[in-house]
Amino acid sequence: MATTILRRCGRTLNLVMQQKSRPICLQKFHRLLYAAINDRNPSHFLQANSCQIIPVHWLQIDTRATVKINNNVVKVLEEENEYFHGCLESSPIYRRYLLIAPDLGKLNTESKSQPYDLDLRQFLVKLSTEPIEERYKMISYNKFGKLFMNWSNNFQKLSDEELFLDLKLLSVLNLRLGFTKPLKSIAILVGTVCNDEFIKRMPYWSVDQILMAADLFFNLRCNNIKKFTFLDKMFLEIEKNLSALEKEEIIMTLYYANLRRNCTFHFLNKLTRKVSETISSCSPSEVGIICLGNFKCKNVQMTPFHYMLPPYLIENIDSMDSMIVSAIAKFLTGSHGIRFLTDKSQDLKLQLLFKLAQKAPELDNGTLLKVLEMVERARCINLKLVRQLESLSLNSNLRQWRTKDLAKMSFLIGNYSTIIENPGKLLDDIIAELLMADRKTEMKEFLPVVSLALDGMARVGVYPVELLKLLYVENNSEYLYDKKSYSITLYQLLDSIRIECPQILEEISSPFVSNLFARKNDIQGKIRLRLPEAKKKFLKELSDTLKDVFGRGFVKETSVLAFDDNNIELCVTEDGEPILVKKWEKDNNMAKCKRLRFVMLTSIDFYEVFDDENQSRFHIKGFTYMKLRQMKKLGYIPIPVRETDLSQSSDKGKFIKQQIQQALDINKK
Repeated sequence: MATTILRRCGRTLNLVMQQKSRPICLQKFHRLLYAAINDRNPSHFLQANSCQIIPVHWLQIDTRATVKINNNVVKVLEEENEYFHGCLESSPIYRRYLLIAPDLGKLNTESKSQPYDLDLRQFLVKLSTEPIEERYKMISYNKFGKLFMNWSNNFQKLSDEELFLDLKLLSVLNLRLGFTKPLKSIAILVGTVCNDEFIKRMPYWSVDQILMAADLFFNLRCNNIKKFTFLDKMFLEIEKNLSALEKEEIIMTLYYANLRRNCTFHFLNKLTRKVSETISSCSPSEVGIICLGNFKCKNVQMTPFHYMLPPYLIENIDSMDSMIVSAIAKFLTGSHGIRFLTDKSQDLKLQLLFKLAQKAPELDNGTLLKVLEMVERARCINLKLVRQLESLSLNSNLRQWRTKDLAKMSFLIGNYSTIIENPGKLLDDIIAELLMADRKTEMKEFLPVVSLALDGMARVGVYPVELLKLLYVENNSEYLYDKKSYSITLYQLLDSIRIECPQILEEISSPFVSNLFARKNDIQGKIRLRLPEAKKKFLKELSDTLKDVFGRGFVKETSVLAFDDNNIELCVTEDGEPILVKKWEKDNNMAKCKRLRFVMLTSIDFYEVFDDENQSRFHIKGFTYMKLRQMKKLGYIPIPVRETDLSQSSDKGKFIKQQIQQALDINKK
């Protein structure tokens, strides 16, 4: 089957090289090629690799993540992985764990040998002397696959020492620096052959040898391909020797956990606990690798490392590059920020915020966003960081930003809207950039971005019609509805529009919008499941208090917004006298009836904001403020009740009556 497909590949490729319908024929060629590849026989790659190097504009590659080299080779930017791999390469301690090509010197310039006249070792030596652009043309040469297969036929005869010498030589390929589909085919060929041989030898290898072999898949850009199971099995093998691991071996293992993104939480926790014993002797780049390994594998379990990291960050942040700060911020954000420090040390939290604000001007835009996201999750910030967010929104060239980062900024502005002076102004440029974004080829990625951005804008009361139209187009909305928790976001956003800007509903009207309102009960059920346990307890305490003060017949638990489970409703006269539920339910048009809604506020509804003198005040979150604003729009008088105020009150009945009277007095004004 594969042979037949490859013959068709050859005929299609001839059309490509004859300048006839290149883009169309080339797409057909790639489909046929990958059909052959899926047959999983490495020898089937040989004929496929006869393809010449392909110009960039023929490739279906996200150009936002790439740059061109001489219109031939695409350089794929994985800056984070490259940065930390570079840190490891530059360290004499870690070089022994990496496949670093030896100094091969120069070939005899009088030699006229062509690549197909050389065996693989000679070919790689010649390759190492060529400039990058020429190097990729040589790699793509049609005889390379044959050279490699001839070499791999003797795999089993090679000793470990000979094998690793050849693997170091093979690292000259370094496909991290460039990418075309033929090069990717070569990478899969090399990876397939080496994967099987490595698995056979791994039980007899030392940890150093296992880690060195893993570096091959990084050089080939194949560390995420699932069928290369060596990377998964090596974690199990290394775990057997956990007690004897040195710090450097743990760091290297965590680096490959970051690349593979598939390591068990149990093993990660063991590694992180063990390396935390030596954190004081770790360099910033080593700490960055520890953080990335845990973050990329989505490990959020607490370890001693979490408590040691903030003091380490305070002490060393001045010497950290932006990339290292970014890695640490990602890790702490995934671990709920620095929230675990709140009860332990207020002074430590204050110092960390001060250091982050001091470092902020040196950070690149993406890293600064991650820092702001981290402190937002931790529910604390200082005014210097708020000013950095404002400056970032107004003074940056947003055209160069990823759409994902624009959405994050919108979300942060929405949540910090009670602290920022003019949040609507900051959102104007973000809206313009999102509308200009190229979304035709990346719609499935773009829709969640729009959803997140609009979620943040709703907290400010901003509803851009053109973005909403894009989100609520029938096909787009149906796609999002089936993904994760987007059904809740879509409904909540739509309900906000219904309350605050009902005229927009006509402009975005579609069958899906109607169906979404019809699914209200189902979605509200999902929202109830998401209500934090602390709020459930507070709801019961507040409800019991009101029933004790006014009687059961005067209090009703209902939900009027799409953002929470239940609030407690109480109807009173203008003088503050309660009215029975049965009475006001019969006559909703009672002229002198004041409908009160008690809004439960816990610690998750506030940010602790430190001013320039390090004095703190609590500001309500943009999300919570939006709920209060929407209740007013519906004609209710919201009465915010803080959990701490109620629990610390000696006379709860008196406290509740004071809150009601205060709300009524404000409403009269």
